[in-house]
Amino acid sequence: AARGQPVRRPPPSDDDVEDALPPATLVHHGFQVAYLALRGAIHSWLAERHTAERPIDSICCCGHSLGGALANMCAFDLLHPVLSPWANFRVELITFGAPRVGNAAFIKGLSGCHPHVRYTNGIDPVPRLPPHPLGFCHAVPAERLERRGAASAPVAPPGEEAEESGGLDLADIEIALSEAVAAAENDESATAH
Repeated sequence: AARGQPVRRPPPSDDDVEDALPPATLVHHGFQVAYLALRGAIHSWLAERHTAERPIDSICCCGHSLGGALANMCAFDLLHPVLSPWANFRVELITFGAPRVGNAAFIKGLSGCHPHVRYTNGIDPVPRLPPHPLGFCHAVPAERLERRGAASAPVAPPGEEAEESGGLDLADIEIALSEAVAAAENDESATAH
């Protein structure tokens, strides 16, 4: 989702990205490679749609599983002025069943995401990977999704605090997503007139 602000300078090349990160920032190599393969297309898409007549001022990064890892990488990228010409945009981050992407320095770099919501399913192993003892962590507690609205007690991986359970039903999420899509469509329709 994207809306309103003036055009900015072009983003740095993918080769410049690694050098621009603070030295303590570490991310999973596979996620970095996957994101860098998409990064140019993401920045081109934003540049094409970010015009003086229809500027962008907010971006929502959303994904499931590997897509959630890439959404984390994208949000981090878009939040940092050294990496992105859109660093002053409002960045929202919503993930479903996303793995841990980076270390504490990477997570600190996501603190500008508002809102930042992470959903998990109690039986999904992906959010527990890569292992916490290797330095990978999540930025925010998870909202646990359970069938029929039942919330189970969160179970923490070794060395990591237990995740909070919001007790959300899958139907609640479907309704919330439907309402968000309808609101975005109404807003886009109103802006077009």
